[in-house]
Amino acid sequence: MPQPGLLLAGLSLTLIVGTLGYASVHRFEPDARQSPIAAVAVLKKLNVARVFNDYDFGGYLIANGVPTFIDGRTELFGEKFMVDHNNASGLQEPENLFRLLAEFSIDATLMRTQSAATKLLDHMDGWQKVYTDDIATIHFRKPGAAHTIEPAVEPKAK
Repeated sequence: MPQPGLLLAGLSLTLIVGTLGYASVHRFEPDARQSPIAAVAVLKKLNVARVFNDYDFGGYLIANGVPTFIDGRTELFGEKFMVDHNNASGLQEPENLFRLLAEFSIDATLMRTQSAATKLLDHMDGWQKVYTDDIATIHFRKPGAAHTIEPAVEPKAK
């Protein structure tokens, strides 16, 4: 009867060799239908320092050597920062978006094309859409970019 230690060592060796063999013949990469592959290539060419990104794109940015504004490492950012970003990108509190863009001197944004923040930036002075596809949109900040939404002025009643 084999020794339990030998059996465990043999099983461990088999699992390691099997895993290495499988990994050597299969490519592991992000799902192209969900990842901002083309947008990140454009973003890298822009050579910007500070990018306000969608939370979901953080991991892809890290994997491609692009510094993130936010990503899945929640414990590094803290609850308040995560909530602020969520409220800003979802426009639950639109002023948060402009506060974060100004406070962190954001040069460009990389957001989901269908996000509320993307739709708003499409109409803001000083923010130029430089790339868009079905997954992601990049807005580039020009000098003098608007960081507030001016309240509508109501005409005075006579």
